[in-house]
Amino acid sequence: MCSGLALGFAFPTDSWHLISALFPDKIGGRPAWLALRNLPRSRDLCCPTCSEPMAFLLQVNNSWMFTDERADCFHRFLFIFMCRNGPCHDVDNPIPFVVFRSQLPRDNTYYSYEPPATEEPTLDQVQSMVEYGTLPLCGCLGDKVCAKCKTIRYCSKTHQIMHWKSEHKLVCNPDLPVPIKGPSFTQNEFLLPEYKICSEMAEDITSIVPESDESSAEEPEVAEEVLVARRFSVCLLCSDDLRRKLTSLTTANCS
Repeated sequence: MCSGLALGFAFPTDSWHLISALFPDKIGGRPAWLALRNLPRSRDLCCPTCSEPMAFLLQVNNSWMFTDERADCFHRFLFIFMCRNGPCHDVDNPIPFVVFRSQLPRDNTYYSYEPPATEEPTLDQVQSMVEYGTLPLCGCLGDKVCAKCKTIRYCSKTHQIMHWKSEHKLVCNPDLPVPIKGPSFTQNEFLLPEYKICSEMAEDITSIVPESDESSAEEPEVAEEVLVARRFSVCLLCSDDLRRKLTSLTTANCS
């Protein structure tokens, strides 16, 4: 294991830019699971105090921390969930957080052996995530199903009611195909705001020489943050044509 401090900076970006195939570090939204099978069970994601489903908080790639080069865990991610009910965070209650560690060998059934060529997703990658089939509301695994259409799955009665009120009652019909495009990328009242995390080793940041101007001299910590933002801004860029296509794909049939 290597030592050191990595600093993460949160940037708003489109949800389709944070799919599993790009191995994103992210805050909020739905989890971009590393392994797409054998996901945590719904009961493993319930708050120990109120028993309600916990919300996805963040995920980070912690492969950089290890230098052992083990073949069975080339990809390593931590997934953190938290309860959204304030009273559950009282110091006298069990800790309302849960952390899962996920790992995959470099040669696996989900992703290419070689790293992504760019930070931009392809249309095929986004389509595969749209059709993947995790729960539309929270992005987790579900063992309950809509009694009417027998198509949409849920992790809990709470999420079934929430999804029914927000959109599913408008399209639930056992005689019609249920649209699958869109829900994996749309926001809802349960999800936390979504951001991309761009990380940099602390020693690399301190080695950056800020521009010599009055503002950076007075507020060096702000200047450093701006420089890091400039460095990582390329991660959030996407051609206008591709952006239009991806936006159209992920918002189709979302009514």
